Amino acid sequence: MILELEAEVHSLMKRIKAGKPLVEFIKLCYLANQPPLLVGKHGLGKSQILEQSAEELGIDYICRDLSLMEPPDLVGMPKIDEETTRYLPPAFLPRTGKGLIVFEELNRCPSYMRSPCLQLLTARALNDYQLPKGWLPCAAINPAGGNYEVHELDNALLSRFVKVEVIPDRNEWLAWAGEEKLHPDILEYVSSDNKIFTDTSPRDWCMASAFLQKAGKVSEAILDVALAGVVGRERAMVFKGFKKGSMPLPTPMQLLKGYNDPNINYQRKVLAWKQNGQLDVLENLVYSMKVLFQDSDAYHVVADKKVGAKALLGFLTDLPSDLSMELAEFLTELGYAIPKE
Repeated sequence: MILELEAEVHSLMKRIKAGKPLVEFIKLCYLANQPPLLVGKHGLGKSQILEQSAEELGIDYICRDLSLMEPPDLVGMPKIDEETTRYLPPAFLPRTGKGLIVFEELNRCPSYMRSPCLQLLTARALNDYQLPKGWLPCAAINPAGGNYEVHELDNALLSRFVKVEVIPDRNEWLAWAGEEKLHPDILEYVSSDNKIFTDTSPRDWCMASAFLQKAGKVSEAILDVALAGVVGRERAMVFKGFKKGSMPLPTPMQLLKGYNDPNINYQRKVLAWKQNGQLDVLENLVYSMKVLFQDSDAYHVVADKKVGAKALLGFLTDLPSDLSMELAEFLTELGYAIPKE
């Protein structure tokens, strides 16, 4: 019940793009002295953007993972001072200056770690420690659901934050990645696919870029394994084709629109790829079509028109049997009807 409530709260949150919009939001929170809670999937760079915001504000930045901490790591250790017990705060807590103090995994840590955070948010104090003026508590978490092992956050804690849902944005990421000089092949590939972050994260492509920049004389097979380890086998396969110039293939919409067009006749090309054993090309096409049809509106744009339905049926028929079955099962799992004659 509580998890359902948290999911409902999450669905009502205002969305904000990872990148400059999020930086501006965090800077506003700091100036207004209101703690932000960033809720978003893994790999969006939430912590990195918080650090960037502190840098642009000209203030310090401290980050701690609450899931790795025990209560004394945050509230401090007791010390007898004559007839009084005092608490010695941990060294990482700031004594002077200004900055952002960020707590990660707030909904992944035990409840006995969340309670001190509530005190820090309300009183800006922990036992004998007082958070200096000019320091703002912040938090970043993964959302409830989505295969994340997270705990519920009660309303008392949630109410102390300004809550926003962080979403990836390809253009914002490309602007940042260009400034950071990520590998040009990564920039080119990400810019070619407006659905790139439906099944991969920005962090995945940062890791892929690091592999490409350091590959040197490493064999292509080893590099393929490394890339598949961060972006997945299918994406790595599509990216490899893109690098070799066999991609971009026609987009799924281009393929279906020109499938039976005598001036383009993508059907002839599909049959040629099949006959020549170029299964990697056909696998790329199937994968890109699966990515497209994750959006039900895109599927119905195709299937609800006679020409589009005929082209999709033709494509399914012309594919090798295993790929045809894979795509048909994907469509069925999403509740789509397979076009018929």
